[in-house]
Amino acid sequence: MYRVRRSISTSSGFTIVELLIVVVVIAILAAIVIVGYNGITQRSRIAALDTHLSDLIKSSEIFNITNGRYPSSIDEVDGSTDNDSYVNAGNRFCVSSTDSSGLSRFKYSDGSSSGTGTCSGVAPTYEVANTSCFGFDSSAHAVTAYYEFESDDNANPACPIEFTIPSSIGGVSVLSLADSAFVSNDYIKSVKLADTITSIGNGTFYASSIQNIYIPSSVTQIGSGTFASSQLNSLSIPASVTNIGSSVASGISTLKSISIAMDATSGSSDISLSGGGQFAGNSALERIEIGQSVTLITNSAFSGNVALDTIVFQPSDRALTISNGAFSSDSSITSLTLPARTVEITGNAFYGMPQLKTLTIEDGTQPLTISSSAFSSTALESVTLPGRTALITSYAFSDLSTLTSLVIKEGSVGLTISNYAFNGSGLTSVHFPSQTELIDGYSFVGTDTLTSVEIPSSADADPSNFPYETTITTY
Repeated sequence: MYRVRRSISTSSGFTIVELLIVVVVIAILAAIVIVGYNGITQRSRIAALDTHLSDLIKSSEIFNITNGRYPSSIDEVDGSTDNDSYVNAGNRFCVSSTDSSGLSRFKYSDGSSSGTGTCSGVAPTYEVANTSCFGFDSSAHAVTAYYEFESDDNANPACPIEFTIPSSIGGVSVLSLADSAFVSNDYIKSVKLADTITSIGNGTFYASSIQNIYIPSSVTQIGSGTFASSQLNSLSIPASVTNIGSSVASGISTLKSISIAMDATSGSSDISLSGGGQFAGNSALERIEIGQSVTLITNSAFSGNVALDTIVFQPSDRALTISNGAFSSDSSITSLTLPARTVEITGNAFYGMPQLKTLTIEDGTQPLTISSSAFSSTALESVTLPGRTALITSYAFSDLSTLTSLVIKEGSVGLTISNYAFNGSGLTSVHFPSQTELIDGYSFVGTDTLTSVEIPSSADADPSNFPYETTITTY
C-alpha cells in the first residue's frame, strides 16, 4: 500500500510594516514631484511677468523719446493690460503687473529695485538744489522763490531745472512753500519736496512750467490754485493731505492722470474733495484714481474734464457721497461702475455726460440714495442698481429717452421711488424687486414707452404713477 504524500508550499506576502514603508516612500516621491512642479510653475510665472515688465519699461522709454516725457498713466504705455499699473516719479518710474494666479511683480525703470509685490513709495532721484537757489523766509520756515541762477545773479552758476528742495536752509528747517513761491516760473521742470515740508500755499506753482512734482507724506495741506494752469503731466496726492483748496489743479492742458490718497490705509483720516472745482477743466485728463479715505466728492470737483474716460475707486467700508456736479460734463466716459461704499449720489453729480451709456453700482451693506438729477442729460441705456438701494427720487434718471434697461436687484432694504425719478425715460418694462415699499410722486409719468410693470403685492403703488396704457401686474 502506497501513501501519496503531498507537499504544500507556502509563500508569504508583504507585512503591514512593509506596506507602510512603501506608502511612505511613494508619498515622499509624490511630494518631491509636486514641490518641484510647483517650483517650476512659480519660476515660469515670475519669468513671464518680469519679461512683460521689461517690455513695459522699453515701451515707456520709447514713449519718452517720442514725446519728450514719460507716460502719465498705464493707458499710454504700449502693450499694457488691465492688470498692469504704472507710477511715474519724474525721472524714473515703476511698473507692476498681476497674473491670473494673483501673483504680482514690480520693477523700477532704473533697475534699482524689483521683486514680488506692487509699486509703492516711488520717488524721483533729483539732486538737492544749492540753498542759494531759493528765496527763504526763515521766520516762517517757508520757501518764497526759486531763481534761475544762484543768489539770483546770472553771473553765478545756473540752478537745476530738476531738483529736490532741501530740508533746511541756513540751518533753519524748511516747513512750507509760500503762496506764489514759484508762480509763473518758466524755468523749473521737476520738483521733489523734502519730507520736512507740511504745507503748500495758494498759487504756489500757478502758471509755472512744472511738469512733475513729488509730494511726500509729510504734507497735510495744499492751498487753492496751487498747480492751476501749470504744465503738470500727472499729479499724485498722498493720503496725508486732508486739506485741499479750490481749483488746486484746474485748467491744465497737459495733465493726463490724477491719483488721490491711493496710499491710504484703514487708519488714514477722511478726505473731502469739496473746495470747488479742485480738479476741473483739464482738457487732456484721462484717468482718475480715488483712494479709500476719500468720503466726499462735491462742488464740481472733477467737472468739465472732456477727455476723462477712466475713474478708479479703491475699495473700502467708508461711506462715499458724490454730489453737486462732482463729475458733470465729463464727456468721454461711456461706462461707469461706482463702488459698494457709495451711499448717496445727488445734486447733478453726473449730469451732462453725453457718452455715458452703462451704469452699475456695486452691492454693499449701506443703504443708497439717488436723487436731484444725478444722472440727467446723459446717454444711459442700461442701469443696474444694488439691492441696498433705498430711495430714487427728484428726477434722478429723468429725461433719458435712451434708457431701455433697468435692473434693481433683490435686497433687504426697503425701496421708495418718487418725484419723477424716471420721468421721460425710454423704458418698456420694469420688474420691481420684492423689497419695494412705495412708488409715488409721478415716478414714471412721461415714460410713454412703458407697457408693463411687475410690482410686489405688498408695495404701495398708485397706478397714476405710470402711463395710462401700462399693464400693472402684482406678484
